[in-house]
Amino acid sequence: MRALKHRRMESMAVATAVVLTLVLGFSAQLASANVNDEETGLAALAERIGTVPTGAGVGVGQVEAIANSNYAPNENDSDFAGKTIVEASGASGVSNHANTVSKAFFGLSQSLAPGIDKAYVYEVNYWLGTFLRLGSSSVPSVTPSDQKIVNHSWVGSAGSWDNQVLRRADYVMVRDDVLMCVGVNNSDPAFPLMAYGYNGISVGTLDGSHASTDVAAGYDGAGRTKPEIVASGSNFTSFVTPVVGAAAALLVETARTYADLAVNPDAERSEVIKAVLLCGADRSGNWTNNPIESGGTRGWTDRGLDLVYGAGSLWVDDSHLILTGGETNGESTVPLDNTITGPGWALDNINIGESSYWRFTLTEPSDVEFLATWHRKTNTSFTANYISDFDLLLWSVSGITLEPLLGSGPRIFGGNVTSESAVDNVELIHTTSLAPGEYVLQVSRVDGASSATRDVAVAWKIPESAPQGLVGDLNNDGSVDIGDFSIFLVSFGQTCEPSDECLGDLDGDRMVSISDFSIFLVNFGATAGG
Repeated sequence: MRALKHRRMESMAVATAVVLTLVLGFSAQLASANVNDEETGLAALAERIGTVPTGAGVGVGQVEAIANSNYAPNENDSDFAGKTIVEASGASGVSNHANTVSKAFFGLSQSLAPGIDKAYVYEVNYWLGTFLRLGSSSVPSVTPSDQKIVNHSWVGSAGSWDNQVLRRADYVMVRDDVLMCVGVNNSDPAFPLMAYGYNGISVGTLDGSHASTDVAAGYDGAGRTKPEIVASGSNFTSFVTPVVGAAAALLVETARTYADLAVNPDAERSEVIKAVLLCGADRSGNWTNNPIESGGTRGWTDRGLDLVYGAGSLWVDDSHLILTGGETNGESTVPLDNTITGPGWALDNINIGESSYWRFTLTEPSDVEFLATWHRKTNTSFTANYISDFDLLLWSVSGITLEPLLGSGPRIFGGNVTSESAVDNVELIHTTSLAPGEYVLQVSRVDGASSATRDVAVAWKIPESAPQGLVGDLNNDGSVDIGDFSIFLVSFGQTCEPSDECLGDLDGDRMVSISDFSIFLVNFGATAGG
């Protein structure tokens, strides 16, 4: 074990911002994290793939409030053997709070990512003043290049400086491509720092006892839903926030080492990791994003997240499945053929008034999940915000004609099929028992904030599709012949419901018509072998 101690630098004008820091989960007796592999999806991941990633090679940061004049973990704790801990705010004794947070974040015995080998630890007022340079005209310091995830297990307020703090933190996440995981308060009231930011992930506890009120009036993006995810391991948000950070590190290592991802720099982008974590979350139990349940707009919501549980509970197995599904960018127009056949993600660049589209097929009633998130950008004086607005919409499709799912009867779907928040930078579609058929996901940019194109990270979980068979082989015997023609004649002229098999419908428009016959003739005589 090696601990590096940096000389404390003078804060830059931070004296003008009196910071209240309340340590999350701190009590007279030291609380502890109890990270359970069964409750986080790590055990399921191990069962599915065998050897799991550990966050190896991923550097992290940890921002801590002062506790008894100290802010750092115990460098001699056996849980940190072989790890480098950088005391970035100067020499410190042991903070029990920091020690417990560190164990859940990168400790050998408790963390989802015990392979993390280097951590920079900061005292919060130093981080605000010397790193973020709050109160100065300078932009924040540059994040060390080996620091990818930053944990904030503290809450507080800097008074009139709160928006400035959050803008500077969001700026750092965009400029340096880091992801900050931040705890909300353990109970009401909520505190603006750091949960009110846009670009990080705000974290609550699985039991739902944390503060869960919307971003308050007077702050950028008032009305946004917080937190964005919950996790198990403790009833204190201090000790579940690093569980989410560790999961992010596990995914970053996957992005760097998984064969099909290692050549794609998009795979470890902070907004992609955020989208994958949130989309992969478990939405069972009492989770709901309150879709309209009847009438012509059944399936619509303007708040994609649950008011208490956000996107749901951390589940690393599904997040890993989505990430390793690979990137499939959307089409600028409705695709004629399927473009996605299982879990995956995209990082698309979309202009105002434009959309991206993905097409897929369901062969049986299925639950499907789609999530979009994007970063807020600021100018370098931190006086202006650039926040886009994207909507997420799910359609049925006939040929290339989109047909609304909104208002469809209960046999077609449960949950929501659109997510159109006017303030959140996360949209989520959670659709249950969606009928077999052809579908299109649309991500549409609806703001007028800037003429520049903007990135949006999209993640989805849909059932794996079987390889598409030979077109026209209606009896599945490996050839398109007179036997298939007999089946086609029987079905000719039919109009099919979404739940019908509709064998002769070769163009996906739910009718067996002359256009299907044209496709059949083109393929007549073909065989599976070529």
